[in-house]
Amino acid sequence: MKSVTSLSQKISLFTAALLIISGNHLFASIGGEKVVEKARASVEKAAPDDWKTLAEAAQLCIKKKVNMKEASEWIHKSIEIKKTQFNTEVMGDYYRVNNLPEKAVAWYMESMALGKKSTDSFDASMLQAKMFDLRKQ
Repeated sequence: MKSVTSLSQKISLFTAALLIISGNHLFASIGGEKVVEKARASVEKAAPDDWKTLAEAAQLCIKKKVNMKEASEWIHKSIEIKKTQFNTEVMGDYYRVNNLPEKAVAWYMESMALGKKSTDSFDASMLQAKMFDLRKQ
């Protein structure tokens, strides 16, 4: 009789674990939808030459790993309008998330170069950390 109770307990624990996992996935999906809505709304309101809003919208999606196709379009358009330290870093993040480390590093290097050109007080430590993390993969 003890083995039946044990089996019953195992089934209950397994069922509970499945419900928790499913619930977490559902909440992540809902959160991702809100991010996409917010990003699209900001892009729709942006001026045609607003490279920064495009880059920020792409960055939101990339961080949450949602809407990657549109995020790619936004970051490419942002760079087409004006290449900056910020949007080249976001492009590196896009390639990092998509498991293309060589492309990510190339964009991070470009981002560092642009940052150093723009100000003497540019801090490249975050970009260096991202490249170091890619090397560990």
